[in-house]
Amino acid sequence: MSRPRDSQRSKVYKAERESGIFKSSYRFDNREAMSIEECQQYVDKIISSKYVQRTWNLRGNERVSVVVGRGGGMAYNSPFGAGHISLGVWARQEAIVIHEVAHLLAGDRARHNWQFCETYLKLIRHFMGKEAHDRLKASFKQHRVKYTKPRPKRVLSPEQKAILVERAAKARAVRQANLAKKVDQP
Repeated sequence: MSRPRDSQRSKVYKAERESGIFKSSYRFDNREAMSIEECQQYVDKIISSKYVQRTWNLRGNERVSVVVGRGGGMAYNSPFGAGHISLGVWARQEAIVIHEVAHLLAGDRARHNWQFCETYLKLIRHFMGKEAHDRLKASFKQHRVKYTKPRPKRVLSPEQKAILVERAAKARAVRQANLAKKVDQP
């Protein structure tokens, strides 16, 4: 079974790196990293906060376990309703932990779609502050990351379609006439 396409993944990662919300680049001293216990406490704080409980309609008994991982971070929901976050040393920083929690709350860990990005921005705003939120949002805009619900497509009635077809035909006729005039002129 193939994984679903994640068309925004590289854009999201690039926007994060360039926003300045991370402590440093992909390599930083192990002494700067939070311990797994500190990450677990931070995740528990996020999940149990009244803001998250209210915004994502949680029951209050959700359990997310944080475990040692390799490299970056990864979040996934088990079939039994518990969430799991795996964090390598580099990923044990506030913004990455929030990123992984956003995957769990958005409900689709494999994708960095607009729902995930919207959730991520809300969590950054609440837990890291307005300045970090604004920097990440500006970086999302710069890298054309979608973070809001797309507008519904406009549905035209047959009468509206006929009017638009007629306007297009008139515009083409005018354009052809103008091109003919340019050709006739020396």
